[in-house]
Amino acid sequence: MAYRLENIEDVYKQNHRTMCIPRLEQRHGLLAGEAVRVGFLPESANGVEADRVWVRVELVREGGRYIGVLLEKPESIANLNAGFRVEFAAENVSEIFVDEGDYRWFDDTKLAMVSSHMFEENSWPGRVMRIPPAEEKYSGWLILKGDEDRLFMRDFDNFHGFTLADCVDKCPPLKTVLYMPIGADYIWDEENSEYRVNK
Repeated sequence: MAYRLENIEDVYKQNHRTMCIPRLEQRHGLLAGEAVRVGFLPESANGVEADRVWVRVELVREGGRYIGVLLEKPESIANLNAGFRVEFAAENVSEIFVDEGDYRWFDDTKLAMVSSHMFEENSWPGRVMRIPPAEEKYSGWLILKGDEDRLFMRDFDNFHGFTLADCVDKCPPLKTVLYMPIGADYIWDEENSEYRVNK
């Protein structure tokens, strides 16, 4: 059975508030040996969800193109099995496997301080910034609506603690920046559906 690869960028544009994909520079900078998730669809499929399976990068080519080895069988594609080689590109990578020790890993049990403005208006996080944490249980991340002034920011009674896992559940794209170090400051770019550095 012939197949085609899912263009995850197209999927993300339609679902950017309910899912997350790695940042473009990460998808373009994969290294041999990394495991990534790639979506496979029957060539004639229309309106069906892709079968996203893990693929190990074997060869890195120019322009964000790769050759990899299937680590799982895509159930919807009869003639593909684990161990087969496939070609894919940055726009096909929906996830990069990250474990503890990787620079993109973060401890999602740590707490973020979430602005009360987020609750009052059920808002999307417009700004996220990381400061030195006051205690070990905190990550240092402040999750903000984006309109908080200095007076508001000085009063910690204006914030509520939630685990980073809970924050990512509510806003999946946060996952693309929560590994960044103290001093990081990002604002939501609605046009490009991503968090970008606040300059």
